[in-house]
Amino acid sequence: MNELRSGAVLQGGKYRIEQDFRLADDEAIYGLGQLRDVYMNQRGRQNIELWNHNTYIAIPYFTSEKGYGLYWDNAGKTYFNDVVASKDNGNQPSCTSFTSEVGTCADYYFMYKDGTQDGVIASIRELTGQATMFPKCRASVFLLSNSTSCVKSKSPFTYWA
Repeated sequence: MNELRSGAVLQGGKYRIEQDFRLADDEAIYGLGQLRDVYMNQRGRQNIELWNHNTYIAIPYFTSEKGYGLYWDNAGKTYFNDVVASKDNGNQPSCTSFTSEVGTCADYYFMYKDGTQDGVIASIRELTGQATMFPKCRASVFLLSNSTSCVKSKSPFTYWA
């Protein structure tokens, strides 16, 4: 299903790392963060930079319509590439890859639980932990500027304590 390729050794024992994955040609994949573009399905996309900028929120994760998710765990600048087999690209086989400019090893998580997207989300929560929720009385702070129903102090810093 996959193949690891690493490039030249960089300074400090770090490597350029690339991992290839073989997906079904008709398989749709979704994710990679808030990339400020019009694409939902990431199949066939080339050279997508997964590096956070001002409003460009990159997440090196995709989920498949086949009920699994894949999270690439590397803090270095990463690129996503997906080549779908076709006659136009010289019958090159389909290949989906993550490439990180700097890393010590390829580290990724394959998540599958009961073949549903709910199962994939449950697996992500097991990996990253449950998201914390604000108390209901604090949620209104973001909606109404004068809501202080659970604030006991008159200090303006109470909201951020």
